[in-house]
This record gives sequence, structure tokens and C-alpha cells, in this order.
Amino acid sequence: MVKMKQWISQLGLLLFVLPLKAAEPAPMQMSICPAITTGQKADAETVFRCFEDLFEHRLDEWSYVAENLSQFKFYSTPMGRLCRGEPELLRTIMQRLSELNLGVGIEVGIRHGHENLISRLLDPITEAGGRVDFLVTDNVFIKSQGWAKEEYNWSYEEAVERYATFVAGVKEKYPNIKIGMIEAAFRFYWEDPEQFPPEGNPKKSQGDLKELLLDVMKACEEKGTKLDMFQPEYSYQRIENTRNGWGKLKAMEQFCRSNGMDFIFLFNDHEGGNVSNQAFYEGVIHCLQQVQKHDLRPTMGTIQSWYKHPTVELPEDEPYTFMNLARDFIHTHKGKPLPPKFRVVATSLGGAQMVLADRKNRPLKVKVFSVYEEAAVLLDLKSGAQRKIAFELLAPESVEQLRAAKNEVGKAGYVVELVDKQGRSMNCVVLSVAEQQVKVRPADREAVRDIPLSALSPQSIDLLDFLEK
Repeated sequence: MVKMKQWISQLGLLLFVLPLKAAEPAPMQMSICPAITTGQKADAETVFRCFEDLFEHRLDEWSYVAENLSQFKFYSTPMGRLCRGEPELLRTIMQRLSELNLGVGIEVGIRHGHENLISRLLDPITEAGGRVDFLVTDNVFIKSQGWAKEEYNWSYEEAVERYATFVAGVKEKYPNIKIGMIEAAFRFYWEDPEQFPPEGNPKKSQGDLKELLLDVMKACEEKGTKLDMFQPEYSYQRIENTRNGWGKLKAMEQFCRSNGMDFIFLFNDHEGGNVSNQAFYEGVIHCLQQVQKHDLRPTMGTIQSWYKHPTVELPEDEPYTFMNLARDFIHTHKGKPLPPKFRVVATSLGGAQMVLADRKNRPLKVKVFSVYEEAAVLLDLKSGAQRKIAFELLAPESVEQLRAAKNEVGKAGYVVELVDKQGRSMNCVVLSVAEQQVKVRPADREAVRDIPLSALSPQSIDLLDFLEK
């Protein structure tokens, strides 16, 4: 009995001294922030057309990416142009994001105060049906204490105070929005200038980034609010060029976790962004591999560019576009199978009846079978003639009507090419897939037919498996 008591006592002591296993960090969420226009300096109309492509005309060209994101991040400049100049397009974008269950993130400045940001961006987005999940502030301290010092004219203490006022002001009206800080971490040291120095010449350091964060956190706490996120701005090559750069980022991540903040990792590449689409792609993918190698566990990863590359956003299956990078990044990170390579030929409307108008505004009563990128297959109900008519022959309002109908149908109306084992092809809509056959509707008529699966090529079988999911 005495030995039993001693054993129980030793076991209790052992249980007391054994450390509890820390909870595993949640899987990294994903957001993307394409430049939309090189340097954001294009005219407003170009910006609007880029957004139309992403969220109206070519939404199906980044479907894999969209299904694997948590937020779509915008720069405040193009978003401000949308809010002021294209409220209908803004509503369309917010509707699409809502359908995809994606929140909005925005990279903002604070110089004009929280009232300006709320009235200029947050209120219009919310009224349009959007859900703003987070704001990240763009290099407030690098700008106000460094290269834009004269423009801001703030002391360090004033910058900290203004920052806390901004956070408190936004959260007073929008308490569920997370607010985070972006600062160019490569220009600062972290805690110890010998262990975690800045990139390049230590004499050009902007100071201790950890101390700056602590000052901002304290100022926020004094106003009854808090900083939710921290994102060190640190492109891939700059991490590599900094002595102990990966260890420095690991220390920042541990600081964030210890203080209940989200650690956001920026995935981009300074050198690749100034060289080519392929160089940017390769730099970002390599950066992800190094993040995994060094066991960094960001709360969120943001793929972002403000460089002249990538020059093209879409489609996701064309090498080295922005969305192709995002697709392959997600595949590498999550291991989720990529969709089979296929081309959406058109979108079927299944013979929907419409009244359109030609360029001279003469009415056309038609059945619409398929809508292509710049044309539609129609049956003229007056003459009984079926033809493929180019959009340039239709009134602009009718073109918008057809494109809206195409977007509403979405994936269920995809016209794809199925190929049999003899190499013969058919453009059709897949209606259902059974154990032995597939039910399809040809793209140019209302008839429905069954095709034995045994007659189709292996590539077409893979495509059917993907579409069924």
C-alpha cells in the first residue's frame, strides 16, 4: 500500500511537470490581391473593365481559386473609384463575392482619418451587400517617419496616437472588422539588431519594429480597442537577402501568437515582379516552399502584386497569369486536386425566350441556345431561322442582357467539348451522369440525348467526374 501511494505520488508529479501539447494552429486562410492595373495608375475606365472581367464576364476562368479563398483583397484606390463611379458594378461584385462566400479585405491609408474611410469605402461596400472582414494599413510609420515625412508632418508620438484613434473610430461603427498593420519589416530590426537585423546597411534601420508594435498596441488598449493583425511586408528576395531573415519572421510570428494577433504572410517577389510573369510565379512558389520548410504557420497568406508583373490576371489555367499562380499556390499548399484541363466553349441557356434588339433597336424575339464570348446562337421565332449572331450586331443593352443571363446560369450551363474514342467531338451541356451513360443537351438545340460512357475518351470521363463534383 505504501508503494502504491508512492507510485501515485510520483505519477502526479510527472503529470504536473509534463508540458501540455500546444494546440495546432488553424490551417492558413488564403486571400489574393491582384494589382488590377500596373501601379494602379490606369484611368478609371480601365480599372472598371478589369473588375468586369474578374466578376462578370470571366468569373468562370478562376473558379478553382475562388473556391479556395477566404477573402478577396482590394487596394483602396481602385475600390474608391468603384464606390464613387460605378455603384452598379460595385453591387455586382459584392453579389458575386457573397455567392462565393468570400469576404472583402482592403489595404488602406490612415492620413485622412477614419471618418473619411467609413464614408468613402466602408459604408458604400456595406450598402452594396459586401462583408468587409479586414483592413490592413499600408506602411503608416515608414511613410510618416521616413520618405513621406514632410507630407504627413507627424511626430512619432502623434503617429502612434493617430493610429490608435483610427482603429478605435473604425471599430466603433464596424466592430467586427479586423484591423492590422503592414510595415516594411526589411527596413527595421526586430528586438536585437545583431540577431534580427534589417536588410542591407544596419545604419539605415528604421528602428525596432517590435517596440513600434508594442507602442501601437498600448495606445489602442488605452482607447479600449486592439490591433488584430500584423503583416510584415517582406518579399521573397528581401527575406533571402536579410541575415537570419526566416528566423526574424519566425520571431514575429511567435510574438503575434503570444499577443493574440493574426500573423499575415505576404507572398510576392520584388525581383520577379520587375522581371517577368514567370519570374514572379517561380519566386512566389519558392517562397511558399521555404515557409513550409521553416515551419511558419501564418493565420493567412496573401498573394499580392503591385509590380508590373504579372501583366495578366486570367485565366487560371494559362501559365504564369496571376490566377495561375494563385491556383498552383493553393494546389501546392492544400494538396487539393486540380481540375482537368478543359475549355468552357460557351454557356447554354437551353432555349430561353428573350426579346433582344439589333443595332438599329429593331426587336428580335428569339430562343437563346448558347452564349459565347462575343456571340450567341439564336433561333429567330419570327423567321424560324437559327444562326450565330455576333454581339457587335446587337444593341449594347441586349449584349448585357445575354451576359447577365450567362452569369446567372453559371457552371450548370457550361458548354464543354466531349470527345469519343474515335476522336469525334460534340459541344454540349452535361445534364446528369449515371453509372453507364451521360445525359447531355447539344449546344445548338433543345434535344436531349444519352451517350454511353464506354464510348467516351478517358479525358472526357475525367471531365465528367470533375463536373459532377
